[in-house]
Amino acid sequence: MRIVDFAELYKMDFSVLRITPIYQNWKDFDSFTSKERPNNGLMYFSNCETSYVGMDFYAKRGDIVYIPYKANYTCHFRNCTPSPVNYSSYLINFELFDRKGEPFILDSSIKIITSKSTSYYKECFLQIASLFYNSNISYSRIKAMFYNLLTDLSMELHKENICKQRFASIYKGIIYLEQNLTSNISVAELAEMCDVSETCFRRLFKVYSGMSPKEYVIHQRISKAKVLLESGHASVAGVAASLGFDDPAYFSRLYKKKTGTSPKSVKK
Repeated sequence: MRIVDFAELYKMDFSVLRITPIYQNWKDFDSFTSKERPNNGLMYFSNCETSYVGMDFYAKRGDIVYIPYKANYTCHFRNCTPSPVNYSSYLINFELFDRKGEPFILDSSIKIITSKSTSYYKECFLQIASLFYNSNISYSRIKAMFYNLLTDLSMELHKENICKQRFASIYKGIIYLEQNLTSNISVAELAEMCDVSETCFRRLFKVYSGMSPKEYVIHQRISKAKVLLESGHASVAGVAASLGFDDPAYFSRLYKKKTGTSPKSVKK
């Protein structure tokens, strides 16, 4: 079967069929084996982690895993904290077709995607699953949301590939900063991590993001806060704490300064 690079998918005219979301709750030491998977799968790990037998990678919380059609694999689950309202993982089964109606896959083997936008993607999976099990919602709306999810992931992977090439000298620092937004690491430490001068790191980072490292961290934390607040699953104080703000009042002032609205008004 034809393989399309996931990072190039957003450029294609493609269709998605037979979308089926599944809520999953796993326990520690649970295992799952699939032989010749009947469709593609996209899985978000919310409250568990897993290792794949015979493969040298590990999916942690917040990761998204793409599983291709016909894949054979066995996985073992660890660090699970299932609950009735916050599932261990969310799986969406689906099939892909190009403009000629020919099926294709996005990789020949399992692919783990570690995104800097974990809260956003978790909310996407939640909304698609919730709408799917709501009989009053049209399938076309679910299809459009999943199409957008695949396209967003593809564009993020494409941007990551460009970043690796253009900003190779500071890429390690960029990834660390994006995955550790609550860290208090200094620019000097990021520069040392990349074996470049602090001036060089600041200059290249400005080209990469259009902001200073400090401004970028604030922007990303506020963006993540907006997604969490709009989901309605956490209080203002809870969102502030999860993003490294010790003072909810300071967080509220900063949020209003950056967005023009108060966090409380977003939750209403």
